[in-house]
Amino acid sequence: SCHPAGTLGVEDIESTLSAWEIEGWGCPDIVIIDYADILAPPRGADKLMPRDQINRTWQQLRALSQKGNHLLITATQANRESYDARSINRRHLSEDKRKLSYVTALVGICVTSADKERQLMRLNFPARREGEASWKREVHVAQCLSLANPCVRSCF
Repeated sequence: SCHPAGTLGVEDIESTLSAWEIEGWGCPDIVIIDYADILAPPRGADKLMPRDQINRTWQQLRALSQKGNHLLITATQANRESYDARSINRRHLSEDKRKLSYVTALVGICVTSADKERQLMRLNFPARREGEASWKREVHVAQCLSLANPCVRSCF
């Protein structure tokens, strides 16, 4: 299901998933949302500041994943400080640190200009509900973006 930015909210996603289940498609195991921060604001949140609207969206996404027992995957923007950082950590979250309250795990995608030249990226866990969250431990991923083919090169 594809929609222009800002035209679909979490309530609409929930309705779509319910309709698919009624139509016999079942309940999806995985729900992927390309950039949750640009979903339509939640209904009734139009009087809230934009930052609080985004927080409400993240609350609703957490509830959606819990109700449907989905693996919900989305992206969020890092702040300007992250542009010069070697590795992503909690300080690099944009907009609102409350997002950390809703995620089960936050995966940082770390790429320096030297990494890009070598077609590498590094993944880390700036935040996790279960297990240790150590943004300093990284998985190196060899990638060939022209083929859209990342593969794990090393492990923690």
